[in-house]
Amino acid sequence: MIKIIIFLFSFAFSMETKLLLNSKNRISNDINSIVGIMVQFQTEDDQETDEIIEDDLNTTGNGHFLMENVIDVDDRCNGFIVDRPPHNKDYFYSQLLSVSNYFDNVSNGQQKFETLTVLDKIYELQNPMAHYSQNDSSLTNAFKETLILAKDDIISLQSNDVIDTDNTLLVVFHAGVGQDFAVPFLDPTPYDLSSAYIDPLMLDGWDSISELGFTVNHGIILPETQNHIFYDVIEDLFFNETDYCDYQIGLTGIFSLLVGYAIGLPPMYNTETGEAGVGVFGLMDYGSNNGRGVIPSPPTAWSKIYMGWEDPIVIENQSYEQQYDFSIDNSQIYKLIISENEYFLIENRNNWIQYKADMDSLRIKNKLDDNTLGYWFDTFFNETLDYQKNIDPITNVLLEVDNYNYGIPGSGILIWHINEKNINDYTSLNNDPNNRVVHLEEADGAIDIGFTTTALFADPTKGWRWDFWFNDNPAFFQLNLNFDSVSFNNSSLPNTNSSSGSQSLISISNFSDIENIMNFTISYNNDLAFDLINEGPINIIGNSNINEKGQVYFTKDNFIFQASINNNLIELDSILNENNFNQVLFNENCDSDTFMTKIELGKIKSLFFEDNECKIETNSELFLKGYQESLDQYNDILPATGNNSLGDLDLDGFDELVEISSDSSIYVYNRNGILSDGFPVLGKFFGIPLISNILHDDENPEIILRENNDIIIISYLGKVKKRISSYDQSSLLALVPNWRENTIGLLDGNRLLLFDQDLDNTYWLNEYGRSSNLPIVSGKIDRQLIDNFSNINGIDVNRAYNYPNPITDSRTTFRFYTGLANEAEIKIYSASGFLVEKLRHSNLTVNEFNEIEWDASDFQSGLYFAEIRPNVGESALVRVVVVK
Repeated sequence: MIKIIIFLFSFAFSMETKLLLNSKNRISNDINSIVGIMVQFQTEDDQETDEIIEDDLNTTGNGHFLMENVIDVDDRCNGFIVDRPPHNKDYFYSQLLSVSNYFDNVSNGQQKFETLTVLDKIYELQNPMAHYSQNDSSLTNAFKETLILAKDDIISLQSNDVIDTDNTLLVVFHAGVGQDFAVPFLDPTPYDLSSAYIDPLMLDGWDSISELGFTVNHGIILPETQNHIFYDVIEDLFFNETDYCDYQIGLTGIFSLLVGYAIGLPPMYNTETGEAGVGVFGLMDYGSNNGRGVIPSPPTAWSKIYMGWEDPIVIENQSYEQQYDFSIDNSQIYKLIISENEYFLIENRNNWIQYKADMDSLRIKNKLDDNTLGYWFDTFFNETLDYQKNIDPITNVLLEVDNYNYGIPGSGILIWHINEKNINDYTSLNNDPNNRVVHLEEADGAIDIGFTTTALFADPTKGWRWDFWFNDNPAFFQLNLNFDSVSFNNSSLPNTNSSSGSQSLISISNFSDIENIMNFTISYNNDLAFDLINEGPINIIGNSNINEKGQVYFTKDNFIFQASINNNLIELDSILNENNFNQVLFNENCDSDTFMTKIELGKIKSLFFEDNECKIETNSELFLKGYQESLDQYNDILPATGNNSLGDLDLDGFDELVEISSDSSIYVYNRNGILSDGFPVLGKFFGIPLISNILHDDENPEIILRENNDIIIISYLGKVKKRISSYDQSSLLALVPNWRENTIGLLDGNRLLLFDQDLDNTYWLNEYGRSSNLPIVSGKIDRQLIDNFSNINGIDVNRAYNYPNPITDSRTTFRFYTGLANEAEIKIYSASGFLVEKLRHSNLTVNEFNEIEWDASDFQSGLYFAEIRPNVGESALVRVVVVK
């Protein structure tokens, strides 16, 4: 059984609603009818029968429904009493109507229950309440036994075409109060029944057709009321109190929560621990009992979209050079794309009952004395107008309100961060508090919801008024000391980065004051410019340079398009007819400056100029080519994955081989097959690594590739220098030289990220190398070695070491940078100075790192010294520790 913890009143007492939710499958949303069934238990201490059952003090009530007003109630509260008896058919119909009205409102009329029925008869189970409170199975038995008692009346409804049982939700209302609250101390009635959604797993193995004559896959069990004020137990729960008006809870909230499960709304809380996921801002979390249990929160913006109740307004990534102003009311949801699987949802939620007056301010207005706020229920009903509410005059069931945000703790803009990549199971969306699917970006800069807090005077862990975004929110500035205004960007707390920490480039600012219609501005980070090639997804097929002008080719709607920059504007030409892909792209000429690519029968061929004539090479069989004399130098490190590229990363005049290995990590090999410094880099990388100097913090090129939803830029030393959220992780990355003047474009789906161009240090631009798909390394041909130790005799003693150190698995590798030495000997000495081992490398690669392995399996634990002595120059001394 999974349970949700719901704190209703931080100043009074806490409530725990225990929910049975074991099903891993979403119930299809085809429910159009709800049938309520009243059931009570053997009465306790019944003087009208011969059998007297002792009153069970571990349960609330005597096992029967309250059918008349309780005498002591007015002594306990001289104000409004919610959910008054008699708890009869009409009362439970009002409860059904209240929930039906709630869903009709929050779904924009798309979730309607066309038939609401309460059976006339009150059924009685043959056992007392405590019998059914032992565990999940006994609670389920109470549900099953009730349906067996009521089956004839349910079948009669179906026979008379009142309902169709296949599309009907059966709700069992039992006498008494639910075991749904965590009280401040020992619970005096531990055998009350928990409110529960009876899911398919709990009914697994039950042949309902044989027992009932119709199929039952799920259902709900609820108490007649959640208001303890009708029972003496309230005086035990809060024995220091004499006024219980503000300890009342209505039934609508928990009822709506359980119906939410039945129609397929995923839980938003941590279903393993009960901790909040979205807190009071969503029905399927602590928000179910907002407004003292009579005004539950609307579902989250994501939940509404998921259920098909809302269509978001999608904000496409626009120009980085402009700002875009938006207005939003409580009927709109904006969707702002971060990456392929991540986005922000923006909504305006307002809890004002009167203009700029919410329940907190109105309770102050109606305070009973200097130290006591006005009663919640009395304040609400006295301060609202008739059009804002509808109430059953007999039972005081709140049937409907016009705005179910009345119960949330504040007003303003909520910004939701959605990461659909984390969706594995719709019953555990927010179980990992550090990787939630639906996460609220809290404007106070903290991550409070679902975590512990050190706050002294308020509890932000379920959500509070400072989580909203609005002009001059004072809580924002407590952690954003350098900000002059409330802004949500890459440097604010919280920030607009993706879940992995990559830059989304998004900035949201200029939040207006709290109003029914609010304003905000969206812009994009000028530190990283981009061009949007086309709205919506496109299929990139290639790029080229014509007359030193970058071109991008893509397909959309069965046409091939050519995109380029003309007068600083994107220019699109449809260059081929529909479905006619067997044509040469780029241009008709073949000269030393122009490459062409041909798409033929699904394969790409490259046409290029060499030896004063045009030649064609198909890329399907080609391996990497570069400025090495021969690929024989790579015989020992031939790539296994095909995700490889070449480029001079360390600027030693020779290409390094960059490979994404089978374990998705990055390996970089020098020309002698030795790993480059800083590699491998572990991760989940994929695609073809590109090699270019685009960040310009030094002359060395970077490695550019994909990981999850991000574009990762890694230095030649294996350090991640930048993460950028990707729009289309399925598309191959490509670099387009001369996209704008002195600008190279990094192609990511339908956009080009713009960087200052350094073609001398740009080596691998495309899947097969050059823009033309010709697999030849780019960059300057007249390369020069610029290592400070190059062409110097000996080895660089400052770059001599062994790894791993200490040695724990008996093997280590000595690594050293060699200048002009071509041989080296390693002498290993014990701590007492005795020579214990000699190693030799007689074919060193000059001006490069070299390595020699040592098997230390025959040596005891301890300290050793290794002298690396080249045939010319100075020796290096390395301390080695062996641990066994």
